[in-house]
Amino acid sequence: MIKDYGAIPLVSICTTTFNHEKYLSECLDGLLMQQTSFPFEILVHEDASTDNTAKILREYEQNYPHIIRCVYQTENQFLKQNTLINILFRMARGKYVALCEGDDYWTDPLKLQKQVDFLEQHPDYVLCSADARIENLTSQLFRAIYTHFDRDMSFNQAQVLTDFYCPTLSMVFRNNVMLIPDWFHNVKSGDSFLHYLLSRHGKFYFMNFIAGVYRQHNAGISNTNNKISWFENNLEHLEKLRTYVDKESVLALKEQIYKNQLEYIESLKAAGQWRKALAVYFRMEKLPFAIRRKYLKQVSVSFARAVLRK
Repeated sequence: MIKDYGAIPLVSICTTTFNHEKYLSECLDGLLMQQTSFPFEILVHEDASTDNTAKILREYEQNYPHIIRCVYQTENQFLKQNTLINILFRMARGKYVALCEGDDYWTDPLKLQKQVDFLEQHPDYVLCSADARIENLTSQLFRAIYTHFDRDMSFNQAQVLTDFYCPTLSMVFRNNVMLIPDWFHNVKSGDSFLHYLLSRHGKFYFMNFIAGVYRQHNAGISNTNNKISWFENNLEHLEKLRTYVDKESVLALKEQIYKNQLEYIESLKAAGQWRKALAVYFRMEKLPFAIRRKYLKQVSVSFARAVLRK
């Protein structure tokens, strides 16, 4: 049961939604069922849906006026701005921010309490995540659980750059949004770069429990041209991170750039852009051999195929 605490919320839950009429009630119910010792708010950005999403959302907002605050667009903003950063994060009053997109949902009623308790007790951590089950809505095979982590784990900045990932719906982090640079608004891989930026301010913690359900739709970068654009965008913004990492994390960032260059090359080859792919080989990030050798076979085979155009 949701209580009206009459106080500034400790947590701001941010939700973006567009044409989610089939999923939105399940999402909002999962947020509202949270059993906490602190107040929280639910902030929703409705991006001019063409189905009944806005109607459903207005009903919830009317029933929970002290919990839910919404922004309703009359014109879709997806390609115009980062609505999560520009709108919802700026509305967030909480000390912590939690995320859950409108087609995902939480299943653990103690999710927020467990994660906030941890962050309150460990001021050197900036983000706490968990795991999720995957509901596969595609025709492709997909894993059933989101991460491969099988225990509670801690990550420093270098480890966040190379090894950390999590379902968006599981994230709770300290409200450091004013520290996000302007260039972030042009990033396509928003979750990853949010992780990279937050890692400047503390460690990450993964809690090994199922927080909710992530719905896997058809991938947005599935065609070749989109993949090329995706990796070009990643590489452009990874370069900007060079001034954001500590000395101990420089090699980790260089390795992340290297891995993205390899993926970029494969996308170029798939598009038949052989010369461009070969040009990228010759300007790949310089890494110590101790790191580079784990990619040696992959690079050698890929380079040979690029030369032979296979």
